[in-house]
Amino acid sequence: MVNITLKDIELGENSKVIEIDGEEYNVSVALYPSSNKGLHREEAWLRTEYVDKGKTMAEIGAMCGVTAMAVNAWLNKHNIETRARGQRKSL
Repeated sequence: MVNITLKDIELGENSKVIEIDGEEYNVSVALYPSSNKGLHREEAWLRTEYVDKGKTMAEIGAMCGVTAMAVNAWLNKHNIETRARGQRKSL
């Protein structure tokens, strides 16, 4: 068993390489402050993350503690055009 503490992880997106039984694994962890809760409902913030930064609905959902379907619903409510599944804006 590998122990990773919260002290080992910073806020935001992190990637660590851990070794288990001589094999290396890349582990990605994302932690976001609880202040992100509800941000997916705000049109300007949602437009910035989805349209300008090219984040996926799943990424935005993880940031806000909701599902990608919840993000999709708010994109539709704000008439923000969604990308085809699997499409990401090239930055």
